[in-house]
Amino acid sequence: MKIIYILLSFILFFNYKKAYSKSFNYIDINISDVNEFWANTSGGLSKTKTYYGYTEADIDIHLDKILNENYGNIHLSGLNVRGRPISNSTLQPLDFISNIENNSSTRIFEMYYENQVTDNIDIKIGKFDITTDFGLQQSLTYFLNASAMTSMVINNDTYNQTNYGATSTPSFEMSYSKNNWTFTSIISSDNPNNINMSNDNASNIPPPKLNSEFNFHGPIIFYEVEKDYKINENNGTFQIGGFYDFGRQQIYNNYAHKTNGAVYISIEQNFYNNRLTYFIRYFYDYKKQNVQVKDTLDTGFLYHTKILNDKDIIGINLSYSQVNQSNKMEYRIEGTSRIFVSDNFYFQPDIQYIIHPGAGTDDIPIKNELVFGFRTFMTW
Repeated sequence: MKIIYILLSFILFFNYKKAYSKSFNYIDINISDVNEFWANTSGGLSKTKTYYGYTEADIDIHLDKILNENYGNIHLSGLNVRGRPISNSTLQPLDFISNIENNSSTRIFEMYYENQVTDNIDIKIGKFDITTDFGLQQSLTYFLNASAMTSMVINNDTYNQTNYGATSTPSFEMSYSKNNWTFTSIISSDNPNNINMSNDNASNIPPPKLNSEFNFHGPIIFYEVEKDYKINENNGTFQIGGFYDFGRQQIYNNYAHKTNGAVYISIEQNFYNNRLTYFIRYFYDYKKQNVQVKDTLDTGFLYHTKILNDKDIIGINLSYSQVNQSNKMEYRIEGTSRIFVSDNFYFQPDIQYIIHPGAGTDDIPIKNELVFGFRTFMTW
């Protein structure tokens, strides 16, 4: 069935693209589809292979065009997640091998209103994915391991709901931009799906089967300052930010702590006529006595090249997550290459080597893991 599904996707993409891509004067409709195949050839509890799939449909309603005034935009989306997760069952690392990995479900994803109320101020209110607006570098979006998309420091604070596949939460966001500076603040929920987390093992918590719920439990405030700059015509971005969580944390050392806070810093700097990018991002939980994961680091290089298309990349990411009590670390090395067949379709081979999976938080020591992945992405 998986092979049939992918073949049908290719047929639809190449022969009936116009039927699935609609852009009217007032409404934009977009559908994107991701398919992944994974296999661990060594390490873990056993050798295994699996398939993941992710399909998202997005609708944007442009109120400003309908009413001929600055009334902003309404965004609606739904998604389907499918496949058999192996990170939690067989591999048991702190960070899942894929950022789309989750239990199978079909649900409403995001529902929000956004508007540029002045030349410098933007607002967003509703139910949306905060991880795409906070603590995320553009370079890290090219990698597949979940650690790149969302630091385990954020994930550990939000009841393990932001690192394991896409999730959204009721939130309000405001940003102010001027002279290449952007100041962003978000008020959100640290437990959007009302998960009762009574397990204090950070490496073996099952991802929740997320539903289309509208819960607000435990307010959390995110803040971020971003500066875009150039050095000898090479672009660079500097970010510094953090969060403070007023809510209850998951069980840790047999005690449910209250409140938590973290800070982070990240730098992206281009070289060689903007073809080579160095990136580094560091998160630190300064109230680490309340949670399991106290700091994370991602760093590496992206090389923008042309294999089939000018948008192709080759990259390497070196990362770690450190648990609090034992000070043990899980290390990850990921190599990836994204190759565009067209502007709407790419494929991406990926290889990951995970050292000390789970950082020693499991009762049974887990051998180092070598994992191979292959992703295809299509948008209509």
